[in-house]
Amino acid sequence: LVLSTGSGVNGFTFDPSLGEFILTHPDIKVLNKGKIYLVNEGNAKNWDEPTT
Repeated sequence: LVLSTGSGVNGFTFDPSLGEFILTHPDIKVLNKGKIYLVNEGNAKNWDEPTT
């Protein structure tokens, strides 16, 4: 699970032994510019009009 509440992005992993998500990737950052951009188009039918 990756979550942003408006100030930063954090990644969580579900731990079945605890039955909850654990913060495993705090303060995720991406490069401003990269060579590859990837989108899962399998979910495109669920995107709103401005996104498509």
